Amino acid sequence: MRAKADLVLDFWDVGQADCTVIRLPDDRLFIIDVGRMGSPLIDWLADRSPRPQIAAIVLTHNDSDHAGALPAVLDLLGRNVETVWMLRDRPSALEPFAKIFRRVAAEESKGLIVRRLEDPAVLWEDPARGLRIHVGYPTFTANESARRANDTSGLILLEHNGDLLCAWPGDLPVHVVADRVSPRRPHLLHGPHHGGPTDFKGVNRDRFRNGVETLSPQLGFISVGSKNTYSHPRPGYLRLLAHHGCRVVCSQITNACDRDHFRNDIPVFEGSGALGLRAPRTGTPCRGAWRVRIRAGELEIDEFSQVHLNRVAELKRPLCLKGRGWTAREPLPW
Repeated sequence: MRAKADLVLDFWDVGQADCTVIRLPDDRLFIIDVGRMGSPLIDWLADRSPRPQIAAIVLTHNDSDHAGALPAVLDLLGRNVETVWMLRDRPSALEPFAKIFRRVAAEESKGLIVRRLEDPAVLWEDPARGLRIHVGYPTFTANESARRANDTSGLILLEHNGDLLCAWPGDLPVHVVADRVSPRRPHLLHGPHHGGPTDFKGVNRDRFRNGVETLSPQLGFISVGSKNTYSHPRPGYLRLLAHHGCRVVCSQITNACDRDHFRNDIPVFEGSGALGLRAPRTGTPCRGAWRVRIRAGELEIDEFSQVHLNRVAELKRPLCLKGRGWTAREPLPW
């Protein structure tokens, strides 16, 4: 029998939002972002019997698409949530942060541990396995001096004996992520900013391109909603990732890759159902949810990934393959 994975990472399909659920070795959950109100995470947690124990909930920042479902999670699980990590990126009276802040404050009075998310805090570690989850950004001063919430998003890093396995940058600009982790390269990069990094255009364009080259992740997950109004993901970003060798996986499909699938709501692969997770109420899955296991410091993508890749190859203009230089009828690059 094969040994149990040290960690199981579920990258959820929550539409135009973010949510990752990590199953720790002791079966507690570690959650990075929870999605917006109505997140499928809530129904999935409600289905669990007994209710799961949550070691920590980490909010990379307090935008509604990352943190909006937190009050509902706390309502459902109460004292089963041990710690919430969050930062200050806007006035506490400003909605939707005001609602989140009030709910967290109420639970804190009942024993919930609330901690400030800033470098160099260690969020979880297992020295025997060589695993550590910690904050790479922001520092206290960077958080206090940032002009925009996206510029002070938390950068969450998962390491194995110093090797950078995964990075969750929230909505940070790419060049900030690259500056913080260089010279290491993450094996897996989440986003940032739903595939539409804020430095994709403008004065930081050159730093953005250099940042993607510096990072050059092996795997990338883009959490995006099919009908988002922000032109996410940016085709140029997906092509650039793929050009540097990254196997990109998007949760939902947009018309940038295949208008027929997009217009007719035809899923490429329904990963949420295949993995026994809840799907969002809107959007058309490309991959849907995606599972990655970590064994002895190695990342193993789930058993459905090749099926998904084969179906992606049938799309009209799959950006994740076109950027790799792949053309139809050629062998797949992965």
